[in-house]
Formats: sequence, structure tokens, C-alpha cells
Amino acid sequence: MKSLRHVTVIYEDRRSQVPEYGPHKFLMACVRDRSIQEHPDLVLGDRVRARVAKGNSKLLKYLMDLNTDEPDGRQVVAIFDDDKIRDLAGLPGDACKAETIKTLRSKMDAPARVTLVLLARNIESVLEAIQRCAPDLVAPEVFQRALNKKPNERDLVFLKASERERSALRAAILRSRAGCSPASCPKGAGR
Repeated sequence: MKSLRHVTVIYEDRRSQVPEYGPHKFLMACVRDRSIQEHPDLVLGDRVRARVAKGNSKLLKYLMDLNTDEPDGRQVVAIFDDDKIRDLAGLPGDACKAETIKTLRSKMDAPARVTLVLLARNIESVLEAIQRCAPDLVAPEVFQRALNKKPNERDLVFLKASERERSALRAAILRSRAGCSPASCPKGAGR
């Protein structure tokens, strides 16, 4: 069994910590799908935990004080909505991702421990991809409320898409690259 350091995945959301945070369950299901294929002996267990920051400014503050907030040296994956982060970084709206990432990293006390992920536009773009790939996953009005930023419906959609038997759905969403834009993307990919 491979050993894995503890990791915190931190999200920006207006809600505080909730037990069944849908976006985290969806992310963990995607990781589980990939690990079964590439690393069948990898055990995640409780080594990956979710943390929710109420707003981008609190998420950035957490990253600025990482050595205080996470003194155990754990790795952190920080997920920002790409459509709002430039204002917080003090950059013009058309700043490229590389400049945005560089500016965010310059504000951190432990940038080497952080992987930054910018969701293309925002989390609603991931919900749109789920709806395109599985329009019958939930009732149309549930999708609509989720897209209108209703957290209970959003979590319901993500939780349904996270169910173990829906790995083909998750693979289709990832193949479409909808919603996911890692900061370490190849040159020329995206803005």
C-alpha cells in the first residue's frame, strides 16, 4: 500500500463546512476513479479532507497563513473560481492565468505546498457539464436551482454524480475538460 501525505482541498463557497459538501464528494469520486486505474493500491481514507472558506478573500487569507493554519506540512489544493480571482489579486480582468497564479503565490507563506486550480469560469460551469452529459441525473428544475447557486440543489447534483456506479459520467465530464483548468496547463491552453 502506498503512503500518501495528508492533503487539504480548500474551496471557496458562501456556505461554511457541511458534512456532505457535494463538490468535494465529486472531486474525491474523480480521484477514486483515476486511482483505481493508475494506482490500485493507493488508499486515500481520511488523508484528504475538505475545507470551505466563505469567499475568495478568506481562501486567500488561509493560503497566506498556511504555516499557522496547517502546521503539519500537509499539501493543499486550493480551488478558485477563475471568473473572480483577478480582482482579489489586484489584477485587471484580462490578466493571463500565469500572471494570476504568480501574483497569488507571491502572497503565500508556503507556496511550494499549494497546488492552485482555477475553475474555468466557476463551479456552475462544472454543473453545466454534468447537465450536458447526464440531463436526466436530476429533475430539470433541480439543475436550474443548482445553476442559480442554490447550495442544497448544487450539492444534490454533485452527490448524484459522485455515486460509485457513475464513473462513466465522471470520465465524460473530465474528457470534455468542462470546468477544470489546472494552473499548470500546457502553454497555449486556455487564457
